[in-house]
Amino acid sequence: MARNHVDPHSSTRPAHSAPACASGADYPVAPRGHEDLRRLVKRLAVEGEVFRGRYFWHQTSDPYMLFLAEFFLRRSNRTTVARYLPSFLEHFPTAEALVRADVSAVLEAASWAGLRARTASLPEVLAQFMERTHWSARELMSLPHIGEYAAKGIALYIFAEPVFPIDNNVLRVVGRYLGVAGRENIARTVEELTNITVNEGGMAALRLAHMGALAIGWEYCRAKNPRCEACPLSESCVAWPEDRRSAVVSYVGGAEQGLQYRI
Repeated sequence: MARNHVDPHSSTRPAHSAPACASGADYPVAPRGHEDLRRLVKRLAVEGEVFRGRYFWHQTSDPYMLFLAEFFLRRSNRTTVARYLPSFLEHFPTAEALVRADVSAVLEAASWAGLRARTASLPEVLAQFMERTHWSARELMSLPHIGEYAAKGIALYIFAEPVFPIDNNVLRVVGRYLGVAGRENIARTVEELTNITVNEGGMAALRLAHMGALAIGWEYCRAKNPRCEACPLSESCVAWPEDRRSAVVSYVGGAEQGLQYRI
């Protein structure tokens, strides 16, 4: 993949004051130019490159493992899935083994996964999934217990569909960074971001940008007590006041020094 240097000091900011990151969702709607989105995508991709090694399902192209990860992540947090999915895979190492499995064995192996009715349906859902070699996100939503987020995750990571799954982490990161309020407005912005990423960097860049948004949301851009001072996006984030931004410029510059990435 072609690369060029990411300049952490190249940002331009809208000329208005913004509330502190912890102030909630009442952000002013800031101008969202092409360069603002490109800047965000580049930084998310950098974070995604670092983050991708943390969870094993981000390091594989195995459709079975990716399907299970997305299925369980809809109702279980990432820490739980990372802890218990490997043992589940020991019980059912292949898709065929899981499809043939007794429901009681599946429930026992996935007792950590929450809703029993949903877990009990997994062999049937997987059997339907295996009937076809390709699914779109829209088509995946017709499967039982596969909601929009899981459908888009499966479509992105397995079938290379240019979609960007939106959860609360993505809503916070994109909304706060660009100063966009409201789920529908953020969703439209994410669509713009997706188009820019795919056009300039392809599907690999889109996957990294999505991983980066999750990583920022989990580690820094939290719903409560966000860690704005340490966040790699703080330097140019609308939700981080100008008078406090200079304190983190040196941190961001140091963190990105030597990192090169082209979207």
